[in-house]
Amino acid sequence: MYNGEKIYAIITAAGSGNRMGMKTPKQFIEVNNIPIIERTLNKFYDLNIFDKIFLVIRQEDKKFIEENLSKKFRDIQIIIGGKTREESTFNAIKLLDDDGISVFHDGVRPFVSKDDIIRALDFFKGKNAVVFAVREKDTVKVVDNMKVISSPARKNIFRVQTPQIFSNKIIKEAYNKFYGKIEATDDSIFVSKLGEEVYIYESNYNNIKITTPEDLYLADLIAKEEDYYENR
Repeated sequence: MYNGEKIYAIITAAGSGNRMGMKTPKQFIEVNNIPIIERTLNKFYDLNIFDKIFLVIRQEDKKFIEENLSKKFRDIQIIIGGKTREESTFNAIKLLDDDGISVFHDGVRPFVSKDDIIRALDFFKGKNAVVFAVREKDTVKVVDNMKVISSPARKNIFRVQTPQIFSNKIIKEAYNKFYGKIEATDDSIFVSKLGEEVYIYESNYNNIKITTPEDLYLADLIAKEEDYYENR
């Protein structure tokens, strides 16, 4: 319960990690001696504000989770994901009550700030959709057939991250209406299609998604700094 509302966290970690090019799924790769998914779960578990934390995983990873993480994170509910990110998320959404709000997060974004989660939940008051994002540093070009079509003003461009926070009623309605009908690279696209306003919570650049081997170099630096301050 947070601010009088039930609150849920949905951590999606059902990817295979093909772009990482390793046998180990990316969510189980260790960064400074701690698996990525464990680092992510720590952030949400330590806040102690969630009525339920759902962890969406692949069927073949269930044994690893039960043997290595279930004892530490006793109250987490495991959900088996689908073939796509949207299907995995939908499997969790089906279990939500209509009341309350839910915080959706990528399992391979382990450096989200706990303070940012709390501040974003406060910012969420009176809204139905809030997404984490950072300002784009580079100039962006819209291209068609390798030809520049337009150059959007950089001040209006944000790179979307997770967490993404939604009222349960709205995200359930959005998925029930648009799942399988349009492509959505993030959940807020479905919500926008409903005509709902989506607000930006300005996050920080450390909140990276670990997807490729190059990301691991930066992740290792961030993890060492984070662990140093956590353990002082």
